[in-house]
Formats: sequence, structure tokens, C-alpha cells
Amino acid sequence: MTTVRQSRLPDRLEDARTWLLARYPNEKRSPGTLRNWYRLQAEVFEHVAATDHRHEHEAAALASIARQRVEQIGAEVGKEFDRPPTPTPPAARTPQDG
Repeated sequence: MTTVRQSRLPDRLEDARTWLLARYPNEKRSPGTLRNWYRLQAEVFEHVAATDHRHEHEAAALASIARQRVEQIGAEVGKEFDRPPTPTPPAARTPQDG
């Protein structure tokens, strides 16, 4: 899945970090927003690994970490949706209820 045109991605690791920080989501970071952020990171670092040969291994490792975070967030969101709703506790009885 390509979210940004390859020609617009930075080619060097140093530039990629600056480029990504400028695109960090400032809104309330929901799991979906964070998952998209890490997908973008993975895509950028994969591109950098292919274009910045001096930092190929570092960029590949950063892409791998970003992909792991995407999977981790997806698993956490899945658990949240699979979890049964918390039952509502019964109303507390007062001495006036008898």
C-alpha cells in the first residue's frame, strides 16, 4: 500500500527524519491515526533504504520497527473490539429501599 508518491519521499535518512516529524499527527492520537503514522514511517524508511546506501541497514531496521508497531496497534485494537462489554453493576440499594 503506497500512501505517498515515491518521488516525493526523501532520499536520505537525515531528510526522512525531518520530513516525518513535520507530518507527525498533532490531533488526538487514536489507534487508527497512530497506525497510519507508522505505516507512513515504514514506507519512508523502506524508500530511504533503497536510495541512501550509506544508511541502508539503519533505514531497513527503522522500517521493520515501524511495521511491527503497525501490527502491534492492530492487535491491540482487535483485542479491544473482541473484548465483551463490561457489565453494568447493579444499582446500590439504600436502607430506604427496604
